[in-house]
Amino acid sequence: MQFAIAPIRVPTLDIMLAVQMAAGKIQPAEAANEHRWKVRTAIEKSKPKQIRQNISKAEQRSLKELMRDKVSKFSPADKGNATVIMDVGTYIKIHEIINAGNIRN
Repeated sequence: MQFAIAPIRVPTLDIMLAVQMAAGKIQPAEAANEHRWKVRTAIEKSKPKQIRQNISKAEQRSLKELMRDKVSKFSPADKGNATVIMDVGTYIKIHEIINAGNIRN
């Protein structure tokens, strides 16, 4: 799928953990501490913006329900910016036909 639901808040903890792991590889230690400090300050100064979703609440719920559905298979289309949704049984049959090489030109 070519879109994602925007996060409600900035994942501060995840960012700081990633910075901590990366800073552990920086030598000398003073440089690592400086990078940690710069990132922490930038996060603290940033004010969370009001994030406007690009899909409605009803569309979000429907999308989550479809993604949890184990009967449907989501695949990118061969051409264009589209997504194909089909039931798993049909998907498996098509996949078997393609892999068997029984396709004629």
